[in-house]
Amino acid sequence: MDIFGKVAMPGAGAWQGAALRWAYGLVLLLPVLLWLRRRPTMADRRVHLLRMALNLLGTWCYFEALARLPLSLVVTVFYAEPLLALPLVRLILRERLDWPRLTALALGFGGVLLAAGPQGSSDLAGAALALLGAFAWATLFVLTKRFGARESVIDLMFWLALSTTLVALPVALADWRPLPASTWWAFLGVALCGLLNGLCWLTALKRLDALVMTTLGYLALPIGFAAALLLFGEAPPAATWIGAGLVLVAVGFLAYGERRHRLLLLTPVVGPVPHP
Repeated sequence: MDIFGKVAMPGAGAWQGAALRWAYGLVLLLPVLLWLRRRPTMADRRVHLLRMALNLLGTWCYFEALARLPLSLVVTVFYAEPLLALPLVRLILRERLDWPRLTALALGFGGVLLAAGPQGSSDLAGAALALLGAFAWATLFVLTKRFGARESVIDLMFWLALSTTLVALPVALADWRPLPASTWWAFLGVALCGLLNGLCWLTALKRLDALVMTTLGYLALPIGFAAALLLFGEAPPAATWIGAGLVLVAVGFLAYGERRHRLLLLTPVVGPVPHP
């Protein structure tokens, strides 16, 4: 998805990217709905409106960051989404933040700041937009975990695609740029990858603890760096490499802590169990 987005953005604006990504996504979803013979339902409009606003912000920031920053830096910042979600997990889901989670949060956030700081990027405004977009999608992640259990995966994806398209498309049309055929095809690739990722992500999210989901995108960072080097000829500065390494270690540490916590829960305990 990141690779297709990077290919598309030199010829498009961020609002065009947001509109086309979700318009394509909506078109790709319609055959699924017809095949399932399903009419989408909505449990709470307010939740869907908030999800749309967060998704619109995250998508616009994502494409603007892709247009302004190296792919390696964009992948690093957005890879840290699970870490940015940790404080929201505590506030919204009331899940405990123990020392491994707090350590992972501090380590990962430090890595993002290092990669996005003056030593890693000359475009601090673009880096700030990437951070804002990652935080918006992290909030969407937690909000979906909190309120999405009452609706099907297809319903959640349909309403998100429809509402985001209805808002982004008029804004994009107001300042539309002519797009070459390669850009249209690249955005179709973004939408297709996003659809497949969303189906897998939402299906797993409805069945797993929110923090277990941190392991699902574990290979995104090394793959993103490989693409940046091999396909786009980027040469990330040392600060970006070190920051990305810290983020990777933080997410891995968090995933290890979650796995160990669950193994301990499955281990028989003799005597009273201490209170957390």
